Amino acid sequence: MVSTAFLRQRNCGQIDLALLTRTGGQWSLRVVEAKTSREAGQGQVRRLLHSVDMVAKILNVPGCLDQFCARDYLPKPGGVLKL
Repeated sequence: MVSTAFLRQRNCGQIDLALLTRTGGQWSLRVVEAKTSREAGQGQVRRLLHSVDMVAKILNVPGCLDQFCARDYLPKPGGVLKL
């Protein structure tokens, strides 16, 4: 959606996944940070929130940030995938 170089020049975080959704006729931006082992640190979250704010303003829609950690969703050996 947005160049990594463009974001870094503005002290923003790299966007892993961005979704535009429409609910009740209103569009909104949802930025998802996917981590493999741990949650994002405070500095990274701050930069990601800057990214959300900037892209949401460009698109003129409300925006939010969600974090997902693989360990919370991937099964342990012999387990079942949670969705």
